[in-house]
Amino acid sequence: MARPVGKVPEAKHLPTIGGVCHAAAVLYLYHAIRRQPVTDLLTPISVGTVAESVYVAIGLFTIGYVMVHVAVAHRRYTPLLAAVTFYVGATYTSWRDIQSALDSGVEPLLTIRLDAIYVYWWIFPLTAIVLLWVLEDLARGIVRRR
Repeated sequence: MARPVGKVPEAKHLPTIGGVCHAAAVLYLYHAIRRQPVTDLLTPISVGTVAESVYVAIGLFTIGYVMVHVAVAHRRYTPLLAAVTFYVGATYTSWRDIQSALDSGVEPLLTIRLDAIYVYWWIFPLTAIVLLWVLEDLARGIVRRR
């Protein structure tokens, strides 16, 4: 039986949709603030860049998947809010630094920026999301017992 047009996806599909949307949005913004074409990721030059692209895509998908899963299935919103707040702050800071360098006619320095930590070292934000999930579960358990 065909699914009617305009039907809202089931809750079990939301984490996957969230993971894909998160990965696509983060990669787009990462490249956009550096004025690099996003298609660079889609046309890898060597085995190393293929591995890097796969590593980044899997990590960003996983972060988005876990954030949405925790929010939808477990109704824990602290990890989602913390990750979004960190990402927005990191992206804004990186954008501001790169823009100020470009506006002054200087090539932006090759330094590690906060949004690069989110993109390439995604294990740290993912770990923070899981820790916040556990802490929120513990806090809710303590409150319920009283």
